[in-house]
Amino acid sequence: MRRFVLAVLAAEAAALIACGPKSLPTPEYTMQMTTALSEVPYDPPPARVEFIPARPNHPDAVWIDGEWSWQGRRWAWKHGRWVVPPANAKFAPWTTVRNAAGTLFMASGTWRDHFGIEVNEPLPLAISKTRPGAIIDPSGAQVQASSIPTSTPPALDASVEVPPLDGGLDVP
Repeated sequence: MRRFVLAVLAAEAAALIACGPKSLPTPEYTMQMTTALSEVPYDPPPARVEFIPARPNHPDAVWIDGEWSWQGRRWAWKHGRWVVPPANAKFAPWTTVRNAAGTLFMASGTWRDHFGIEVNEPLPLAISKTRPGAIIDPSGAQVQASSIPTSTPPALDASVEVPPLDGGLDVP
């Protein structure tokens, strides 16, 4: 019995180590400016499951997670990507906030210099992939959304396979 308990504990420890979060290199972060906030009518859907391609062979490459972006009438998914940060810039991740009256505002992820001025986004070195299919909100309803076209990276890692999902639904 003692061997069995030790074997189970060892298996659980190995599973935790194998399945634990892996650290990806990330950019230096900065806060969003309040001037970047725009009013939106409703919350974004849950985050999409992304399959991250292998890190490009560039020593300065960092990972930017995918994000929802408001496109006037609906939310659109901007895929996660490997990039080389612009010189002297930090990344302000996308965010949503509510004011005291409950009005929802969002700001898209952007790069900013040390003065807080927005700088051009670098071209992606590689882009994540998501499962095809509908986007489902926490209540089980299908959400109308789209994807933001991203420039094709110079060396997109085609070795990342997206496994099929039963029923064609992209459940977070």
